[in-house]
Amino acid sequence: MAAPLQLQGSHATVRAATLEVWRLIKYGVVGLSNIAVSLAVMNLFFFFVHPTSPQMLVLGSSVGYLAGDVNSYWWNRGFTFGLPRATRRSALRFAAVSLAAMSINAGMVWGYSDLLLHSFLPVWLQTNLSQVSATISGGIGYVACRVWVFRTTGTM
Repeated sequence: MAAPLQLQGSHATVRAATLEVWRLIKYGVVGLSNIAVSLAVMNLFFFFVHPTSPQMLVLGSSVGYLAGDVNSYWWNRGFTFGLPRATRRSALRFAAVSLAAMSINAGMVWGYSDLLLHSFLPVWLQTNLSQVSATISGGIGYVACRVWVFRTTGTM
């Protein structure tokens, strides 16, 4: 008769993995709210300032991205990563990660802005498509937040 199947790892390891999956799900939920905030702010910006050049498209996209980042810091700090209060260290680190991600986003928007601005698509769709690149940095942002920005002593 064969020996019963034994699970590899301890109960604590399974619990830690479950908590990490749950944290990733929360990060995704916050990410969806970031998209909503970014799009709302960007569309409000473009309601008043029409994107007629790559510079204006990048500016409007960046304003929306920044609003999404403020939302992201607020919710990820407490809801996703469980820090009870903001610290100068986490805020500065988050700002550094956000600046890098926003720069990548701005470069991508600049790169395909001519295509968007000279397409047959309606202006509202052109400007909203410019935010697609903002979602690309989501995975990198999670890793940066998990291992550097919101890291507490003795974790990971």
